[in-house]
Amino acid sequence: MSKKLLNAIEIGELIQTLRILFKYHQDLQNRSEVAKFIQRPKIPPFLSESLVVDLGNRGMLGSLECSDFDLSTTNGDVVAISPNGRVKIEVKATAQSAFQLFSNKDIDADFLVWVHFNRYFEDDRNDEIEILTLQEPKRIFNQSRKITLPVFKKEGGEFIVSIHVNLDQYTRNLQE
Repeated sequence: MSKKLLNAIEIGELIQTLRILFKYHQDLQNRSEVAKFIQRPKIPPFLSESLVVDLGNRGMLGSLECSDFDLSTTNGDVVAISPNGRVKIEVKATAQSAFQLFSNKDIDADFLVWVHFNRYFEDDRNDEIEILTLQEPKRIFNQSRKITLPVFKKEGGEFIVSIHVNLDQYTRNLQE
């Protein structure tokens, strides 16, 4: 499937659809022992990438100090313009497991953005996610590896900028 940049309405629709899917998965696991062998649904990359583009273009990712965010067609997940030129942004997304594989491409990016949904899709009372940004990840990580969010936070330390984003801004208009 080719990359797709979702607009704000599509982001809201996908969020609501994923909440239904995650809840259905959880209900199945509560009703059936064998359903516990079914993996959790995955978060589509175009959701997290579209979120980064939208939030970046609205100035909500100030730690990136960039403008004109867009999906990349050649290099990285997202590209943007900084005072020094084009920057490559790799985007990672996790749910509750908070586990990722950093490839060399991720490490070589100008920015690594980790969108952590945690239990957002399972718990409809939860309206916030965490977005962590690391500039020049290669100064901390020197090779491809599997990593958890707590280890990422520990090793990245003061170089990581973390914000919480309320996703109600995407779903609010759909509920009316």
